[in-house]
Amino acid sequence: MKLNIIRKEISGKEPFEFSLHKAEYIVKNFTSGDVYVSFEADAPDSESIKIPSMLGQLCTNVTNESNTVYVKGTGEVEVQQV
Repeated sequence: MKLNIIRKEISGKEPFEFSLHKAEYIVKNFTSGDVYVSFEADAPDSESIKIPSMLGQLCTNVTNESNTVYVKGTGEVEVQQV
């Protein structure tokens, strides 16, 4: 079984793009601050999922499946398709 995981350093809002469309993603925040997760490139922080430093969370796109997750923050972040 191949896991679909992307782990990288980010600065600002960056896309994590996968080949498959899924509705659920696990996002892990390894930064020293909060990160904001959304399924739309232009989503404001107030409408995004806030993940505090050194925590992870299951993020679900309730409207449809997507192959791109947008994460805003500074530091190392991991996104995994479920």
